[in-house]
Amino acid sequence: GALWVGGIGNSRGTPVEALYTDSACTLTKEGITSLQVHFRHRERLQDSAYDVEAGLAYLHSKGIRSVALIGHSFGGAVVIRVATQISIVRTVITLAAQSLGAEEVIHLKPCCSILLLHGTEDTVVPCGCSQYLHRLAQTRKKLLLCPGADHSFKPLTDIVQQRVQEWICKELNED
Repeated sequence: GALWVGGIGNSRGTPVEALYTDSACTLTKEGITSLQVHFRHRERLQDSAYDVEAGLAYLHSKGIRSVALIGHSFGGAVVIRVATQISIVRTVITLAAQSLGAEEVIHLKPCCSILLLHGTEDTVVPCGCSQYLHRLAQTRKKLLLCPGADHSFKPLTDIVQQRVQEWICKELNED
């Protein structure tokens, strides 16, 4: 399964929202169920982590035993935090992740990989945040900087979508 979360604004109306929706449709054809979680209390890291944990519990109740967590901006910090605590998480993908609250990336289990994507023209969250998290991570990891892309990955959303889908299929099919 794949569980998708946005940022403080839940990424509504941004290219990231379309990336999530389109990816979910494509992944369904590959046999991967998707669930998007919207935060009840945006800007509150622990409350948002509880929302993601509830989504994971729902997927688990439906028989899904291996999950990719995907988070944009603030949501990147949230999915990293949750991935360190929940054993069914096999991979994490962050899109323009903030580093505040995400330092727990150092505690990802060896069975959990991480892909960090960030636009080099992001004026909301500097790409140095993803570079920092990549340095901290001690598991299988990959950093993809997207030259010319902004916080929502314009104009490279199609390329980012392809990379995200490829990563999810590869990592979840290793089980």
